[in-house]
Amino acid sequence: MFQKAHDSLLRWYGLYGRKDLPWRNLVGENAAYGVYVSEIMLQQTRVNVVLDYFYRFMQKFPTFKDLSLAKEDEVLVLWRGLGYYSRAKNLLKSAQDTRGNLPNTFAELKALSGIGDYTAGAILCFGYHQAVGFYDTNIKRFLVRYFGLQSFNHKILKEYAEKFLNFQNPFDHNQALLDLGALVCTAKSPKCYICPLNNTCKGREDPLSFVLHKKIEYENLVLRFGIYQERGGVAMFRDKKWNNLYSFPEILVSTEEYLGSVRHTRTKYKIQAEVYKITTMPKDTELIRDFEDLPMSSLGLKILKLINRIKK
Repeated sequence: MFQKAHDSLLRWYGLYGRKDLPWRNLVGENAAYGVYVSEIMLQQTRVNVVLDYFYRFMQKFPTFKDLSLAKEDEVLVLWRGLGYYSRAKNLLKSAQDTRGNLPNTFAELKALSGIGDYTAGAILCFGYHQAVGFYDTNIKRFLVRYFGLQSFNHKILKEYAEKFLNFQNPFDHNQALLDLGALVCTAKSPKCYICPLNNTCKGREDPLSFVLHKKIEYENLVLRFGIYQERGGVAMFRDKKWNNLYSFPEILVSTEEYLGSVRHTRTKYKIQAEVYKITTMPKDTELIRDFEDLPMSSLGLKILKLINRIKK
């Protein structure tokens, strides 16, 4: 039924697909694990940002078994700067819960912490080479436009993903759909004129009329952090509000010396983080001198860069 569309899609992927991405060229018994790591890292993060993190993570923990024996701080340090640290914690928990044996069935994968339908499908298809239809945001956008879906839910989208699946080559088919959504069938500026499936797409006349989700309404939030320095160290503590990562203490501003500010986005908040020099070491903090192997929040890293710039 979709043979011509499948052929056109694979020809396009052969010419323009991102086939050199490391997680698309994994072989052997650890391939599924590598796919799993990449998919968790890629959630809410750009591909170009993930590359270095992926290489470092796989070098430190080359197998799921190795990861299952890791300490949480070891994992969090490698995750520094990626954000959404609960992803790293769930990844570690899954490794520990399975004793380093990654399941190869949909139900078993879904039972693990932090794994939803998409991630389970990606692991099965890209890691275990099973013929599975699934969707992420990019594939969802394509399916809605291509089939002209004015109303849909998870069940309907899953049915269309399976209906459109190329059972002869599910690996390249799904990778191609991911790339088509990321590079051509984009959210704001779809390039329908170069789409290999333009002739059969029901949404090609008005692709922007297909709305997938509501725009996030961010709340503005001002936070104030105190910087206490002594003998080459800076006062920090493990903040439960920031995934128990090392952070700078929040303060109430009175006459403290203003050092500058940084911006940060977290879930639904647009944060303006104001930084002040303080003269009294806050309670429950410790002096930190070596930041290299310290599990820190992304906001904490931004504040640290600000402090280092001021020193120079």
